[in-house]
Amino acid sequence: MDLFEEWIMKDNELIECALTDKSYKSVYSKVHHKELPENKTNFKLATYGDAILKMCIMGILYDNKIEKPTEEKKKYESDKALVLIAKKYNLLDRIKTNGERVKSYDYEHNKTKKGNKCKYIATCVEALIAAIYINTRNIDKLKKLTNKWMEYIDQNSWLILISFFI
Repeated sequence: MDLFEEWIMKDNELIECALTDKSYKSVYSKVHHKELPENKTNFKLATYGDAILKMCIMGILYDNKIEKPTEEKKKYESDKALVLIAKKYNLLDRIKTNGERVKSYDYEHNKTKKGNKCKYIATCVEALIAAIYINTRNIDKLKKLTNKWMEYIDQNSWLILISFFI
């Protein structure tokens, strides 16, 4: 069990927020007869997690003396890569939504003119990264996890590269 899997199994307030999509507000208000506070969804955590992920990726690429790290980084931080990571942990079963969100990891078939319907899955992964960091304050463990994810993405890169040519 890795760090990510360990934390998504925990009963933790920040993990709960990270797993709560903003669309869940409608469900929450029907059940609790009050508004779900903005800080109880993953929106702000995702921004923080995105920055942490970028820092980890760039640190790894820098340490490995990659010549064009900015270009290489794109492969690992893309929404498509994050959806692939979410699939590895079966996150769709854990994300709280309004029930109308797409329940598929099929990034390519969920494209619309307004974006990709799988974006909320990638947002959840970013929010979980932030929640784990806030709870542990251990960037080294997150960097090791990110390195394993990068290897996983490389092993499954044909799934990601296809999207750049479609």
